[in-house]
Amino acid sequence: MYSSNEVHFSRKVGERGQVVIPEEIRKIAGIHGGSTVEFYYKEGEIVVKPEQTPQEFLREMIRMIPNEKKRKFDLDKVQDEAYEERMRAWKRK
Repeated sequence: MYSSNEVHFSRKVGERGQVVIPEEIRKIAGIHGGSTVEFYYKEGEIVVKPEQTPQEFLREMIRMIPNEKKRKFDLDKVQDEAYEERMRAWKRK
């Protein structure tokens, strides 16, 4: 069944395959008009979730590294260093 932290709604699929995400779920997930969402199919379920930012993706990947192999990552520092490198490369042109 459903756990206490789950919300359940039913909606009909329109002729063109469209479904309206219930307002309550949009609020919880932070989805608003203009948001991009990801769709995937996993173990018999269709999953819809807000698109991840590159930082969120990296954080999720870092969480998957076993603790004994995990190093502390400062994503802001990595992002700043990447920006600085791009600026140096641009100035060399």
